[in-house]
Amino acid sequence: MTTKHLSAPSAELAACGPVPAPGEGVSVSAISSGADKVSAKRVKTRKTPAKTRRRAKTGPEYRPEFCARLLAFFDVPPFKVTEVQKKDGSITLLETASELPTFAAFARSLGVTQSTLMAWEEKHADFAEAAKKARDLQGDILIQNSLRGNYSASFAVFTAKNILGWSDGKDEPKQPPRPLVVRWEKE
Repeated sequence: MTTKHLSAPSAELAACGPVPAPGEGVSVSAISSGADKVSAKRVKTRKTPAKTRRRAKTGPEYRPEFCARLLAFFDVPPFKVTEVQKKDGSITLLETASELPTFAAFARSLGVTQSTLMAWEEKHADFAEAAKKARDLQGDILIQNSLRGNYSASFAVFTAKNILGWSDGKDEPKQPPRPLVVRWEKE
């Protein structure tokens, strides 16, 4: 037995009766014992109306414990110091920058998007306060690693401006010029 799903009229459906309306699905089960014998069964399929469809959940709903998880995620040491033994037996210290925690990475760890985190900041004052503290921790990591030379200067400037919202004054709009007033006097 073979099953075919058809959306347009065909020769097999012609024997089944009237052609379905556009958008109606038809399922045909055909049993063939010979080239000229075909029996078909017409079945209407329903589409779910738009009103009854539910949006799939993309992650967990907000919970107050996310504030503590956010701060724990951002509260990491700015760098790690490792002892490295050279071939001559001497030991040197190697400093490596920790991965800069981001809101995108935190959102991914929860199974949500950054826009969800921003919505939580707008709706929940405790989460907004935790996000401010997390940005301060993120800024501290950026400063510590930049001053130690663990980040390039261009990366540090770009990150400070675009992720943390810092500015150096050059990007600020200048005061608009005062309008020029011309007075004509009669002689």
